[in-house]
Amino acid sequence: MWASFLTQLMVAVIKRWVGRQRPYLVLPEAVCRDKQWRDCSFPSGHTATGFSLAIIFSHYFPQFAPWFYLGALFVGLSRVYLGVHYPSDVLGGALIGITGFHMSSWVLPWLKGIIILRGVKID
Repeated sequence: MWASFLTQLMVAVIKRWVGRQRPYLVLPEAVCRDKQWRDCSFPSGHTATGFSLAIIFSHYFPQFAPWFYLGALFVGLSRVYLGVHYPSDVLGGALIGITGFHMSSWVLPWLKGIIILRGVKID
């Protein structure tokens, strides 16, 4: 849960910071096969979530890890096919998803330490 939350937080901040318009708004030949999103294009939030979840599920079910990563890759490719992202948006989303997972693995213990220092008991 924390990995997905942190990943989506990073996506939201970077989308506003970069401000890249979606392909169907910039390229006259681009066809949008999905609803027309109002937010920015970079990075792909769907791809970021896909890769973050692929890492989590691969940890618990390592025998299926290749299938989880393949699913995340297909999510990213579908975003390009639908015309709502550039390939670099998908690559950025994948890297953010992986980074979000790894950051959550050290943020959560740090956060638990702060809460415990304040006298709140958590399990």
